[in-house]
Amino acid sequence: MTLIIGCITKEFGIIAGDTQLSSGDLARGEFDRLIQHKVQQYGPNFMMGILGKWSFIDPMKDGTGTLIDFHKTLQKALLNSENTNKLDFLNKYLPGKPNIEATAIYVAKDKAYKLDCVTSDGNTKTIKNIKVQGKSLMFNEPFFDTNPNFVEDLIREFCESHKLSDNLQDTIFLLNNVILDIITRGKTLSLSVKNVTLTGIPNSVGGYVTMQVLLGDVHHRNCLHNAYLDPKVFLDGTTFPFARSVDHSNKTNYVDNLAMIARNTNNSSNSITNELKEVLLKQIEFINSEEIFGTDLLNELIERINDNFEMKLVKYPEDKSSNALLTGFLGDDGTEENHEYYKRFF
Repeated sequence: MTLIIGCITKEFGIIAGDTQLSSGDLARGEFDRLIQHKVQQYGPNFMMGILGKWSFIDPMKDGTGTLIDFHKTLQKALLNSENTNKLDFLNKYLPGKPNIEATAIYVAKDKAYKLDCVTSDGNTKTIKNIKVQGKSLMFNEPFFDTNPNFVEDLIREFCESHKLSDNLQDTIFLLNNVILDIITRGKTLSLSVKNVTLTGIPNSVGGYVTMQVLLGDVHHRNCLHNAYLDPKVFLDGTTFPFARSVDHSNKTNYVDNLAMIARNTNNSSNSITNELKEVLLKQIEFINSEEIFGTDLLNELIERINDNFEMKLVKYPEDKSSNALLTGFLGDDGTEENHEYYKRFF
């Protein structure tokens, strides 16, 4: 299951989630690499993220079958400019659809921002609503059967530990790192339930963070992810989503995510570039304080950001111990790609 988080305040709405990186039978190794963004804005006043199963195979008498994909049909209708009441269409279209278990978490804006969900079968047991520091959030708990409060606890703990407010940059920083945290735990994770640690829980929250920010601005989509069609990307020939280096190290994920934020700080399609510059500063400080990767690499990325995006970020003092020098000589413990590899993302 994926992870979708919706959030509203009086000033803005956000839908954030991970991505689907494959289709097919992963257990048998029969899959195709493809990207499905599960978060999308469909107009100046409506956006949503999707969960669950949206398609099925309708069998034919000759043994073949036809793929029925309700999400594609819904997308086509919502993207139609003549469809002015998108929320009303969603509420009429999805409930009662057969052979699927689909949920849409949406943010709509009229006089105020509205956050809610629509399902195909009325099942909302994994959907949770909470309020944190002036924010209303709705999200699914992907590990509900094992720990029904896992995502909620991550959200509350991150807000408290970083003393976050309800402004836009703090909220983007929060949602980005909650989702990124789960992504970087790999294909399995450990959950603690009543002081008992359970290991090997399958984790299907993966790919990279995608986000849409709704400000009621008809001229900007405020999309925080990349199409990933150029060579400087996470899903290239070197680090495709099933590579061992991606599954066993969170460094690539955090570098890639930092590059996504940096590239969007001067994206003319967004109206929130000033807020994203603040998010970038927070993300860099977070990476440094958590020691997600070394100061030497972080400083090289800061230098690359300054050069590419005309910024003046301050670098950190580097540890010049013999161990740090040896690590730099070997190239990140001698087992991972060198710094030039990570600088490609920018």
